[in-house]
Amino acid sequence: RGRGKGRGDEVYEYGNYPTYYNKRLPGGIADTRLDILQKEWFEGKRVLDIGCNTGVFTVELLRKLGADSVVGVDIDASLVRRARAAAAALAHPNDAQYTAEQLGVDWVPVSFSQKMGPVRTVASSVQFVCSNFVTGPECGEGEFDAVVCLSTSKWIHLNHGDLGVKELFARVLRALRPGGVFILEPQPWKSYRKARGTTATIDGHYSTIELRPSDFTEYLKSDEGGFARVEPLGRAVAGSAQFASSKGTERSIVACFKAGAP
Repeated sequence: RGRGKGRGDEVYEYGNYPTYYNKRLPGGIADTRLDILQKEWFEGKRVLDIGCNTGVFTVELLRKLGADSVVGVDIDASLVRRARAAAAALAHPNDAQYTAEQLGVDWVPVSFSQKMGPVRTVASSVQFVCSNFVTGPECGEGEFDAVVCLSTSKWIHLNHGDLGVKELFARVLRALRPGGVFILEPQPWKSYRKARGTTATIDGHYSTIELRPSDFTEYLKSDEGGFARVEPLGRAVAGSAQFASSKGTERSIVACFKAGAP
């Protein structure tokens, strides 16, 4: 998640911007995208987060929405390492002995564990995997109750074309259990234009794209897309209102449901 072009010579061709959450959630402000997601879709469920970056939102699926277990996938190994380190230091919200509230802090000091014994951390329920979700090993069929893909589909689309984004949707559908939900926050077409020229691959795919983000909803509920229904959840600001105004990160989010009973 993030912009393609970085400072200096750095190029983030997969949207793997290392300070993505620092800019979208300055000062640790709450992510408003959490407010429009129904807790019943996640509470006690197994969840997959595609394009997890440093895992900030991934962890909130556990802490705020009550997921039983979460797997975060990202293509960037350095971001995955950071996500794992953060999760290993964060107190588990459901720890029966020492909750975050009882400790009085979110982050577990090393000295506390040395004196009081091990404290269960978020890492016991959150796993971070470095992989290309579209071309790498596929998840098990029906492995997840919910799949989240926020501000990531553009980078898959630009790096793999229409076939790549269709493969994303197909893999998500297979990974979901019957009745499962896919939460998608696609970037608008104007942000694709801004990413042109990031790499030759992106430039080449940009000119061949026929399935635009505005077409995703109709595609997802078509016979080829395979989802039983798609519901708009509204628009959420991915960060401060000031940042959203300047960067255009107030985006529509949709919920796509797989056929069948949960």
